[in-house]
Parts: sequence; structure tokens; C-alpha cells
Amino acid sequence: MALTTEITPAEIREFSQRLFKGDQLLGELKVTGPMDLTNLEGRLKVEVASIDRHVLNLVGAPLGIDFGATTLNSTTDLTLAKGGSTITANTRFDAAKFSLTQDGQTTPPLDLQLALDVAVDTAAESATVQSFTINGTQNQRPLLRASLAQPMDLAWGANATGAGDSALDLEVTNFDLAEWKAVAGDAVSKGKLSARLKLLSQQGGKLLKLALDSQIADLAANAGAEPLTQAKLILKLDGELTDFKEVNVGSYRIELTEKQQPALKVSGSAAYDGATFNLQSDLEAVMATLMGSGPETPLAAGVKLDGRFADQVLELRQLQVALSPTARAAKNEFVASGRIDLATPGMTKGNLLVNSDTLDLTDLYDAFTAAPADAPAPAPTQPAPGSSGNEEPEPVVLPLQFTVEAVLDRLFLHEIAITNLQSVVRVDGGKIALDPFRLTLNGAPVNANIDLDLGIKGYTYALAVSMDKVPLEPIANTFSPANRGKYQGFILVDANITGAGVTGASLQKNLGGRAGFSFTNANLQVVSPRAQRLLVPIATLLRLNELTQTPLNWLQASTELGGGNITLSRFAVQGEAFDARTHGTIPIAQVLTNSPLNLPVEFSLRRSLADKAGLLPANTPTNVAYATLPQFVTVSGTLGEPKSEVNKLALGGLLLKSGAGIAEKLGVKVGSEAGKVIQGVGNLLTGEKSDAAKEEKSEEAPKPNLLDLFKKPKD
Repeated sequence: MALTTEITPAEIREFSQRLFKGDQLLGELKVTGPMDLTNLEGRLKVEVASIDRHVLNLVGAPLGIDFGATTLNSTTDLTLAKGGSTITANTRFDAAKFSLTQDGQTTPPLDLQLALDVAVDTAAESATVQSFTINGTQNQRPLLRASLAQPMDLAWGANATGAGDSALDLEVTNFDLAEWKAVAGDAVSKGKLSARLKLLSQQGGKLLKLALDSQIADLAANAGAEPLTQAKLILKLDGELTDFKEVNVGSYRIELTEKQQPALKVSGSAAYDGATFNLQSDLEAVMATLMGSGPETPLAAGVKLDGRFADQVLELRQLQVALSPTARAAKNEFVASGRIDLATPGMTKGNLLVNSDTLDLTDLYDAFTAAPADAPAPAPTQPAPGSSGNEEPEPVVLPLQFTVEAVLDRLFLHEIAITNLQSVVRVDGGKIALDPFRLTLNGAPVNANIDLDLGIKGYTYALAVSMDKVPLEPIANTFSPANRGKYQGFILVDANITGAGVTGASLQKNLGGRAGFSFTNANLQVVSPRAQRLLVPIATLLRLNELTQTPLNWLQASTELGGGNITLSRFAVQGEAFDARTHGTIPIAQVLTNSPLNLPVEFSLRRSLADKAGLLPANTPTNVAYATLPQFVTVSGTLGEPKSEVNKLALGGLLLKSGAGIAEKLGVKVGSEAGKVIQGVGNLLTGEKSDAAKEEKSEEAPKPNLLDLFKKPKD
């Protein structure tokens, strides 16, 4: 590198910077000409010569780019007058064999010539482009052309004046995107771009009008589950720029088709004056074509946006989103308004209100949740690093002071129907409150209140939830259509929980409250792996696979929290094949998932199954639906890994004393002396009294009363 300077008060005889590699000249920047440095007036010639890959790769190499045989040359005649307030520049720029290589892909060589003659008057805040041309060729074929029909005046000052109109025309012809993958990347693998742009200058440049008409033909691109092929993308835009401040897009239109079938249409208008803005847009998408999955029916939406942004404050006057009308929502839209204040560094303040009379999200949900026909199996993932499970999370303080309120009269999603939804969420740093939250879900009331403080290590929390006979089936059918009809019944929840900390040690000291939960009139398939682990040992011992396949008819759970314990006052579940009940106390361990379980289960079989398995006592009343077995099941293990323990000896005794059990299989009559001996042994093993000491119960034991879940505890 060599720097040469020879400067006098009246002339720059030479100011040059030469770049060398050994004795080889890599490029040169040279400035010469008369120049009055005191008054900043003169005529200079600025030359950039022979800049090639050796210099360009100083910039490109860190980005993995090699500029190949590219050579750049430029000459500018520069005139400064009136103390440097007026500048005239006449520039000629030439890029020969411009090409770049990245990731093993090389673009074809491009020859580009640019000529510009411009005069700038900084005092008058105006400029005149006397001439401007661009010519680009690739393999001796025209690729890029731009020209100015006549001088163009530009003015940006408040008092600037000008006259005359001019127009700039720019044209791109068959730009092959496949040949420029080194720049475009792999998202677009094929396509030819053609575009025409017309820029019209009026009122001395105070008004600029832009018209763009472009398209990409034979487009192939990665989009969604399946790539787009034989596609065509059209973009058209008409806009104006006034005083270099006000932008008005009179119309814009985007159209995407694949194999001549519509995939996406977007059209509308927009305006912005430096503070106030508005937008109107209409969208229509066919997700099956656009993403390779989803409905073939077009999804339509309209957006209207009106607001103002000034002094770091956004006033959202209206954001209206209208979806396609449905049979349940003729006026299918929501409206949002609010204020977002960004003036405080590191903090966002504001509020947002969302209103809707009727909103049906079914089509929108289907458009973005439809799975491809042959979805690939998920790749195996490495397990996350393990933790002790006994560490309190660090405080979290969000940079927000914000309130979001939603008032939705009617909301639909497939089979879910929500009415009278009212919700307010408040965020203040680490404090988050949801109060109120109430709605009616398919005719059933739902209420909730949540108060969190994340700004304290371990967090503090208070939760209250109530649900009264919420139907399960519409929820399950909506979010798990593949299991349609497998989940039925009604959900009842009454919970009020408070605490501080999330580790077992903190829960021992701070967890309190109660929780009640039940399914009624249910048809609930047992598919949970954890539930299967509890049932399989029982079904195996009893030789009854029906236990793992029968649906559950109802389920109840009632717990009290406090004193370092989870007290399970009642847990009952009943299906077509069995009835199981338990209660007990679960002491909370230092690590919550290690809390030990020791819950004896009262297990009953449907009479017909008990008879089939040889487990029906001879004196079982004929009018009971379930036959109670000896206590042979205990839920043990931990909260994290529960398991069933079975007492085979207890069941062995029942089989011995049962009239339909092993005795008959041995050919011994139950009424004989030998049969009596066997039954006596069975009584010893099961702990049951003899027949003479029993009182027959002619009525089935009553089912648990669901209303007990909502009774207040006795003082």
C-alpha cells in the first residue's frame, strides 16, 4: 500500500492511494485538479482504476464470497462552487465480468455500465439529474436497462421550487434466478424475473409517482410441506411520494398461481405522512396450493388499519380483521384498539382492547393446522440436560406495563361454542394477573382468576378455577379429530390453590388450598401410558384384558393441600368393567416427583366379569352391578413414576373359596365337606368372615355424590 500526496492551497496535484501485492498493482484511487481549499471551490477528477478480486475479496472473504474475474473502474469529474454549496458530478462506472462464487455456486459474468450527470444545490435543497443511464448485459444478452427521458428535478426543502416533469424508465428482462442461487439462496430454485418500473417526477421533484409491473415466470420455490412448481408471481404497485415525506400507495396487488391455479391474492392501498398511517388490504389464500396441505377452499380476510406513530407513541385507532362469513357468523370479524408507549427506554407501556360480536375461527384454524398427507416422522432429539428438580427459578421481570382486555360475545371453533367471554390480563414487570376471566363454554360456565409474581425467586401464585358441567366431547373432537367420539362426558372443576416456590421444599411450607375434579356421564378411552401402567398389572393378574380397553364412565378426585401434604380425600373411577376407589395422604418430598405413594385401592369388578374370572363370591347379591374384591391393589411408587402393586395371595384365597373358582376346577362340590374346607382356607387368606357372619346387602353401594366436591369443608 502506497500513499502519494502533493497538495497546494490552489491545487491538488496528486492524492493517490495504490494497493500492491508484492510488485503487483491491485488497484488505485486518484484525485487531481485545481481546488481552492479555503473557499471549497474547484474542479477535481476522481479515478478508481483496476479494482479486482484481490481487493474485493477483502470484503467478500469473511462472507464466503469470491468475486472471480470482476474488475471495477470509475471516473468522476467533480465541480464545487459557491463555497461548496453547489456540486456537479459527471460519473462513468464500469463493472466488467462481474461474478461471485459462494458455497460452490458461481453466477454468470455480468457487464454493467452506468453514466450519471447530476447537479446538487444544498442551499436551495434541490438537485437536477441531467442524465442517467444503466446498461447491463449477460452473455451478450440485454438484462438491465435504465434511462432518463429528460432532466429530472428533485426538491426536498419546504421552500424549494422547481418546474418541469421527467420520467425514469427501468427494465429487467429474463433475469434467471437459477443462475444467481449464490445470491438468492436455495429458497428459490428456478424462475425468470421481468420487471418494468416508471418513475415520474412532477412539480420540480416535489411529487414523485412510481409504477411497478413485475412477474416471475416458471417459478420453483420451497414453501410449506411441498415445493411450488410451475408457479407464477405477479407484483403490481402504484404509489406517490410528496415532499419526500408523504407516501401514498394507491394500489398494490400480489398474485401467486401454481400450474395456473390460484394460490394467493393480496391487494389494497396504504398511506403514511410521517405520523398518521392507514392500510386497507384484502387477502385470499388457497392453503392446499400455497402450503401443500390444508383446505382447498379459499381462505379470505380483510384488514383495515388506522393509527398514528409520533414521539415513540403508537395510537392504534383501529385494527379490523374480517374473515369469510360462515353459517354461524355472518359478520365474522374482530376490532382492536389501544396505545403502545415506547418512550421509556427498556419498557413498553400501554393497553389493548379486542372486541367482537361474532367470530368463527374454524376456517382459519384448519388452514394452519392441517397436516400433510404423508408427514415425516419427527427426528429423534437429544434429551435436555437433567436438573436436580430442586432449584427455584430465578426472578423474571418483563419489560412491560401492559393491559389486554378482550370482550367477545360469540366465538366458534369447530364444535366449540363460547359466549360472553370477558378477560383482562395485566402485566406489570414481574407481576401478571388474569382477572376477570369468564365465559360460557357450550352452555357451561367457566371462571378463573390467576395472580402471579415472577419477580420473586421461585415465584408466588394464586389460582382459582371453576367449571360446571363443561361438555368434553366438543373440545376433544375439535383438537383431536382422529379420536372423534372417544372422549365424552361433562367436566366439573373447583380449585383454589396458593403457594410460593415450585420445588418440593417450598411446596412443603407454602402450598395450600383445595382442588376438585370430575367427569360425569363420560365415555373416556384409557390411552394415557401412565394409566395403562396402573391397569395392566391388574388386568394381567385377573386375566381380563377388558380392563385396559373399557371406556371410563365417570371419574372423581378431591384433594386438600397444606401442611406439607397432598391429601386425597376421594379418588373414584368407574368404567363398564370395573369400579376403583382410593384415598390417602401423599407427603410432599424435597423433589416433588419423588413424593411417595401408598394408596390402597378398593377394586370392584362388574358382576359378569367377576363371574367369568371365577372371582364372584357365592353369596354375592343378585341385584348388585359390581362385586367388590378383597383389597389386593395398592398404588405405590412416586408421583413421577406411579405403579400398581397387587397382592396375589389375597386373590388366590378368593379363588379358593369362590363357587366358580378353583374349587370347581378341581372337581370339588362347593356344598361338600371338602368345598367347605376350601372356602374356609379362602376366608383365612382374604380376611373375610364366614357366610353365617355376613349380612347380605341387597342394594348396590351408592355412587359418590358429585356435589360433594363443591361442599365447603366443615370447621
